[in-house]
Amino acid sequence: MSCGCGQQRYSNGHQVQRALASLAAVCGHIGKEYGTYEFVSNLGFPGFEGFMQSANVAVPKNAKIDKTRMINISAVATAMLHADPPIKGIISWRGGLISQQPYIDVTLEAVKQLDMFVVIEQFMTDDTDYADLVLPACHFLEQYGLHTSYWHHYNQILVPVCQPYYEAVPDVEIFEELGRRLGFEEYFPRERNGIDYIRMLVGMNTDVDAAISPNGPAKVSEEWAPRIPYKDGKFNTPSGKFEFYSSVMEERGKKFPGDYHPLPHFIEPDESIKGTPELAKKYPLNIVSQHPSFRCHSQYYNLPWIKEIEGPAKVHINQLDADARGIKIGDKVRIFNDRGELVDIMAKVSILVKPGVVELNSGMWLKLGGNVNVLTSLSQGGPRDTLKEKGIMYEYSPLYDGNTTGYFNTLVEIEKMR
Repeated sequence: MSCGCGQQRYSNGHQVQRALASLAAVCGHIGKEYGTYEFVSNLGFPGFEGFMQSANVAVPKNAKIDKTRMINISAVATAMLHADPPIKGIISWRGGLISQQPYIDVTLEAVKQLDMFVVIEQFMTDDTDYADLVLPACHFLEQYGLHTSYWHHYNQILVPVCQPYYEAVPDVEIFEELGRRLGFEEYFPRERNGIDYIRMLVGMNTDVDAAISPNGPAKVSEEWAPRIPYKDGKFNTPSGKFEFYSSVMEERGKKFPGDYHPLPHFIEPDESIKGTPELAKKYPLNIVSQHPSFRCHSQYYNLPWIKEIEGPAKVHINQLDADARGIKIGDKVRIFNDRGELVDIMAKVSILVKPGVVELNSGMWLKLGGNVNVLTSLSQGGPRDTLKEKGIMYEYSPLYDGNTTGYFNTLVEIEKMR
């Protein structure tokens, strides 16, 4: 069994993951060639647990850095609105802050109250529309890059194949120059480049030269990416065994707000047909948003040939739900709840979704229409409730705290446009 295929997009997703892992353990299907469960422990987070030496980059040698605040990626807007002392500036880079964060109206409110919003981008996106300053970004073909393992056991280091156009520079150079202008020149030598940072980051556990294109990709060592996870029966738990009752989660729950129950247990999502029945009377459809076939999150829909292939935003609706609303294939519909509405969305009536569920691809730009995050809530996907912490953290573990949003905790209604 494999996790990370949608369960984490619900507020109770962490408990689903733990229940699946426990089921595999009860059946004896962990650490076997014919069956196992990934991401039970630190093997699911090698980048955070030792494979990457992040401190080599984040904390330069001999630098004295005070303990700083961290923002949970699923609570960025909350942090911008409520942090004390306040957050006055944000740099958005390598992501669509506005299009990808839940409950877009709240994100826009947060962005508008900043003293400065800086965006590093290649295209004029939703983020650049609200930016005080736009810095031109390099394409990945114009800079060094580490293509890390994701659902596979190989890493590859990309090298630039052409020079950046005009005033564009690699992201790392922008942050280096910012550091120099803030008076920290000694930590950002001008002779250092992207490949040097990659060596600092993964050189301890990776043969960097073997991974550099065109030599790579290079297989990650058995220590960090075993062919059969947990074959040795060892886990990074206090007992060294698989623990159904997690004392670590229990102790974590004493420090931070959230659902750190030591045993896997079922809780309804924050917003669902069964969990919030009164709301479901008004909005009886659960909307989910899968990754599009022809895009990567919010990337590429601005390209004419992608638009031609993908076409306009479409919502998949079951035949029974469509019939009850007088909706037919190709009809333009309105999708709405108390948080917002989407109009002129094309209906795709099919059996791809079950009754009571509708599906709209994620990642559409706000200004191009069809962005599902107009409808989603600020619900968290993971045990730690950082909304109660105003989005600000001073200590964080991806293994125990989670870092995603309950995008699928969203109820809506759909009606045919007139």
